[in-house]
Parts: sequence; C-alpha cells; structure tokens
Amino acid sequence: MTLAMPADGRYTTLSHRWSNQSFLKLTRNNFQRLSRGFLSSDLPQTFRDAVSTYHLGFHYLWIDSLCIIQDDFDDWARQSAQMHQIYASAVCDLAASWAEDCTKPMFSQRPDSSKLADTIELRARMRYKKMRLVDEQIWRRCIEDSPLRKRGWVFQERFLSPRKMHFSEDQILWECKELCASENWQFGFWPSSLSPPAEQTDTPVVSSLFYPPGLELSLTQLSSFEKWGEIIKTYSSTSLTKDTDRLVAFSGVAGAFAASRGCEASAYVAGMWRDTLELSMFWAVDGPAERGKQLSSRHYIAPSFSWASKLRRISFAWDEPGIRVPNPYFRTRDVHLRYGSADRFGILLEGSHLIVTGPVWTVRWHFLDSPDVVFIARATLRIGKLREIHANIHLDHRAWSAFNEDLFCISGGDDYDNTQSESTTSLGPWTPTVLILLRPMPKHGIGAFRRIGLATDLRKDEDRYSARISLTHSDVDASGIPSVEYRPDTGEHVIKIF
Repeated sequence: MTLAMPADGRYTTLSHRWSNQSFLKLTRNNFQRLSRGFLSSDLPQTFRDAVSTYHLGFHYLWIDSLCIIQDDFDDWARQSAQMHQIYASAVCDLAASWAEDCTKPMFSQRPDSSKLADTIELRARMRYKKMRLVDEQIWRRCIEDSPLRKRGWVFQERFLSPRKMHFSEDQILWECKELCASENWQFGFWPSSLSPPAEQTDTPVVSSLFYPPGLELSLTQLSSFEKWGEIIKTYSSTSLTKDTDRLVAFSGVAGAFAASRGCEASAYVAGMWRDTLELSMFWAVDGPAERGKQLSSRHYIAPSFSWASKLRRISFAWDEPGIRVPNPYFRTRDVHLRYGSADRFGILLEGSHLIVTGPVWTVRWHFLDSPDVVFIARATLRIGKLREIHANIHLDHRAWSAFNEDLFCISGGDDYDNTQSESTTSLGPWTPTVLILLRPMPKHGIGAFRRIGLATDLRKDEDRYSARISLTHSDVDASGIPSVEYRPDTGEHVIKIF
C-alpha cells in the first residue's frame, strides 16, 4: 500500500458494496503494518478480483476502505471532501455491479461470449436473413437494477468517473461520455432502446442520468434547476450504511455541479442552491410507506426544510399530475448553516436554519385516508379563516398524523411575485397550490418551526376538478401565529425554519 500518487497519474478506482462481515480496512492501529505491504489473500474476494486487473496496465488502485483511515474522523472528512477529484481523475472505475457485498466475487462463472446472443434465420419474400437476438433490457438488468446501484456512495462514484467498467453476472459492460457498450453489443448502444447514439433525436430524460454523453446531452433541454431535481430524485432512492453520510456521499456531485455552474460553495444550501432555494423546498417523500424501512435517522443529518433530512426517495410537487411549478409566496432572507468540517458541501450540524419572510397561515387537518398505511393521504384542511378545503397531505413522517394542535404553513402557487422588494406592499390575493406544513419548535424560541410535510392539489371541494382556493390579507390570523416579526402592511411574517 502506498500513500503517494503514481508518477504517471494513472490509476483505477473500485466501486463496491460493503459487507456486514468483518473484512480488512485501514485503521490507525494497522496503518504502519499495511504500509509495509500485505498479501492479496488478506483481502475480501471483490478486492482480490479488482487487484488482478493490473494486467490491464494500471498498477495503482483506489479502494475507499483501504485508502481512508476508517476510525479517524479528520482523515475521513479530508478524503471525503476530495472524492470528486479522486474519481474524476481516475483512468477508469471498476464497478462490482453484481456482487452483493465485498466478500463476493467481482467476476462470475458464465458461458463464453459466443452464447451471449443467439442467431436465428428469418424467411421473408423467399429470402433468408440472419438476425441476432439480444436482451433489450440488458442495461437496466445488469446495471440499473444491480445490487451496486442501490448504494448511495456509488451514485457519486459513477457520476464523477470518466469511464466505467461494469462487471455483471452475464458480461462486462462499458460506459463513458462517448459510448455505452457490452460484450454482445460492442459497437455501442443507447441504453434506453439499444439504438446507436447517433440515431437518437430529442431524447427525454430516462431512468439513467449517466449514459453517453452524460448530463450534457441527456438533460440538454432542461434548466440547471430541473437537472438538479433529476439528480437528487435519483440519488435519494439509494441507501447508505451510515445515515449521516447522506450529504457527504453527495458532496462530490455537488462540487462538480457548482463548478459547472461557476458558483461558489456558499451557494450550496443543504442539498439545494441559493438561487432556487424556495422552489427546492417543495419536495415530498415519494410513494407509500414500506414496513420496517426507516424514514428519518436517529442522528442529525440536515435541517427539516432539506430533502436530505429524509432517508427515502423524494419527488417534487409538480411531479403530481395537474400541478405546475409554483411561484413561492415567501423569500429567504438569510441562511445560517453550521458545518461539521471544512467541506462546505458536506456535514451539517444541528442548529442550521433559514430565516424566511412571507404570509403564514394556521392549518388544521382531518385525514380522509389512513396515514398509518401511506405517507400520502387525502385530507380536509382549514387554512387561516378560510372554510374547509381538500388536499393531498404528504407527511415527512407518519407520526405527525397524531397531532391535533394548530399547525402552520407557508405556500406557493399563482398570482404573486416573490421578487418584490422589502418595502413593497402586497395584500394578495394568493392562489396557493402547495403548502409547506410547519410545526413550532419552542426550544429555538418564538417564530421557530420545523417542516413536517407538504400539502398539494388544494381544492374547494372533493372533486379533483373543482375551483382553486384564494387567500387574502384578511385570512391571516396574525395574533395566533408565533413569529420573529409581523408586518401588518403586507400580511407577512418573519420566521425561522430549522
């Protein structure tokens, strides 16, 4: 094991799943011993297989568990902050796609390549033509649905690596910014349809964000905000051994994205960007609850306004049919983030919060469906002084359904301009389509809240096609809303969201 970078700068990296079983890792106790060298037989099977690829001509290999001191937080934080450089600078990433964990082999026992595709003869118009049968789902089956794809750290490794070799159970697949290929499709294909890339036109975003030529083409028609939304929806569906790695395992992606936009690290706010922060807060936990699957960590990961505070896949309000991207009825006045390391894309500490300005309403709800089964339920709401309306409630946690006290909300929708200056008077009306549901946090003082969910598809009646609701200045019950400051001329409150 060496601490020096190779003289020619050429090395490979390994993407793998960790094991619950004990395996060789770099620690403070064995650092000196491992630096003097060790036998390949000391390594778990995946590592041994990866080391054997030196025959390709690359004699240096980066393996996270052997290149980062696992019981030294300072080294871990320092190396984690460099992940985007480590993987982006490697010649190739070796992905043990089919191995359930690092104790399993990276190479599989499989038929020889001649059996990877069958050839048949078809008769048409008195002529015979030979055709090859190939699996059109090979990319999804071997890569997108592989055990490795579910690991959170691997998302970043794959995103940043310029070239990838995926070792699947059937065959080896190749991925770079110019070509995707497999052993039975050696001249390249487009993973969504097995068509050559040159034959694709106006291609929409599909399940993979990584096929050639990467985000630049596959997301060409999207704004940077929409691109980022697709990235975090995909990343949020992965899992991590340590919940607290939620932002850290994503920091390399954030750093690379910041560089592509030409913005400073200070523009990054807990998995979101300062210039689209309000819009990014209209996220929701996606899909029904899975029995036994944890939604929130017992440890602090991120402030409640951030998607990163949840351990589930997220979606956005406008992913719901019939809901347009809302115009936020609030604006961020200040951002206060407490960092756990020097990496401004990494660990956050408790106490991080936003100060926002906008109209705040009281909310009471009554569920029409059982929130014990799903996190999304139809409910009736009473907002401010308005009569009862109907909405979909997306809970951040099932436990919030037990609360019967008054809650609060900020919102987004139509007919409001949140770019107004601080001195501009606005009396509404507001036509909200989305509500961010808030619960007071007295331990942080008056006017402090945490997010507990999202309400969408607000209607006056149960009928999905009924009229939208409208709120005015008079609907705000200012006396019942705890806030840092209230502005009666505009009907706006200043609050903190932790």
